[in-house]
Amino acid sequence: MDGSHRRHISTSHPGGLTIDSDTPPERIYDVFNKRTYSIRQLRTDLRRVSWTTGGGIWFRHKVDRQTREAIMLAVSHAHNCRYCAFIHREWALHTGLPLSVISGIEGHADSYLEQTCDSPRDPRWLATTYAEALVRVDFGPVAPLLETAVAVEFDPAQRRRIEAIARIMTIFNRSANTFDALLARISGEPVEGSRLRDELVVSMFAWTVTLPMVLAISLIRRESPSHVMRRFRHSSRQ
Repeated sequence: MDGSHRRHISTSHPGGLTIDSDTPPERIYDVFNKRTYSIRQLRTDLRRVSWTTGGGIWFRHKVDRQTREAIMLAVSHAHNCRYCAFIHREWALHTGLPLSVISGIEGHADSYLEQTCDSPRDPRWLATTYAEALVRVDFGPVAPLLETAVAVEFDPAQRRRIEAIARIMTIFNRSANTFDALLARISGEPVEGSRLRDELVVSMFAWTVTLPMVLAISLIRRESPSHVMRRFRHSSRQ
C-alpha cells in the first residue's frame, strides 16, 4: 500500500476500512489503508491499459452493461474507493442489476482466494470474482482453482475484457483515493509516503472523471447534483 495512517486502528468499518472507535464519521476518509497514486504510477497504469479493448467494451458493448457494472462495483470495493463504489452502485441499479447481486458484491469476504466445487457457476459471478482477485494481487497470478474456472468459462478475448475493466477501474479508484489523501493532508494528517504534488495532480485527473459521473447520476435519478452529493456523504459514513 502506498500510505497508511499512523494512529492505532482497531475497529472494522463496512467496506474494508478500519477505524478507531472514536473516529468521527466525517473523518473516516483520513484513516488510510487504501492504495493511492504518484504521478509516475498513474502514467504507468495508463500505459498498461488496452484502450482498444476498453473502447470495444464501452462503445461496442462487448461486455453487457450489467456484467460491466458488477465488475466495476466489485473492483471499487476491492480498492476501498468510496466515490467509485457509490457511483457504480447507482449505475448498477440503473442497468437493472438485481439488488441481491449488488449486496453480494458489496458483502464479498475474500471470495477471490479460492473457488470450490460448490461455488456458483454463474458467468457474471465468475467474471466479477476474477476481476476482484486480479486487483487484490495487483494483476499477478490468482488462486489456481479460480484461474482454472475462468479458463474453462471464458475465451482469451473475454478474459482480456475482464482485465481491461479491472485495470481501468483501478486507475479511477486509486486516483480518487489520492484525492482522499489530499483531504487528509488538509485536515492536518498527511498520509505517510504521499506527496502534495502527486495528490494535487492526480486529484485533478480524478475529478475530470468523477464530476461528469455525478452529473450523469443526477440526470438519470432526476435529482439535483447537491442531493446526489448529500446521498454520497451519507453512504460514505455508514
